[in-house]
Amino acid sequence: MPKRAKYTDREHDQLDRLKYENKKLKKQLAALRKILARVDLSKFDQLQDLVEQQREEQKNVEQKKKKELAKRKCFECDDGYMELEFLHRRDGLHYYRLCREEGCGNRTKSKLHHKGVKP
Repeated sequence: MPKRAKYTDREHDQLDRLKYENKKLKKQLAALRKILARVDLSKFDQLQDLVEQQREEQKNVEQKKKKELAKRKCFECDDGYMELEFLHRRDGLHYYRLCREEGCGNRTKSKLHHKGVKP
């Protein structure tokens, strides 16, 4: 019969603690497996489809924003973007677009504001 290793009290405490933690983790794993077995997979598929739709919508929104920014790109400095500025005059509200890049003074002519103007 092989001899058993002799452990000190400190080693016994550590072994007992590890055995307790192992038992606790096994119980937790069993409980999680039961929960996972009860999950309705059709709901999971529906959620996955919903997440995929939201991702596609987000991509579409980002693409639209990029297209809008490309339309407002400054033609002189090619770095900045033209932003809408308003002027209040006697004959009504006017607008013009101004490049916000430092050192670039590019701007459009002043025009009368109407509902079709996109910012």
